[in-house]
Amino acid sequence: GEAVQLGNLYYVTGKMKADVNFICARCLNPYTHHAAVSFSETFAPEDDPVLGEDEDSDILPLEGDEIELDALLQEDFLLAMPTFP
Repeated sequence: GEAVQLGNLYYVTGKMKADVNFICARCLNPYTHHAAVSFSETFAPEDDPVLGEDEDSDILPLEGDEIELDALLQEDFLLAMPTFP
């Protein structure tokens, strides 16, 4: 992935790839699925007025000097997996 700063906004984009083991919901046979999940997140400092302008905004508050992506990427990956493989 890559991270870019434009003004006070930080854009993080990329693609995650993994082989995921599933059990077929119909026949119960195991199989492996190659998953490729794209992600894109936008961050702004906590005190930036852009965060308060729109409650439905996809801009996330940036806390501290580091962007912690683990939980966000895990959520993006899990949401991209099929409900009934």
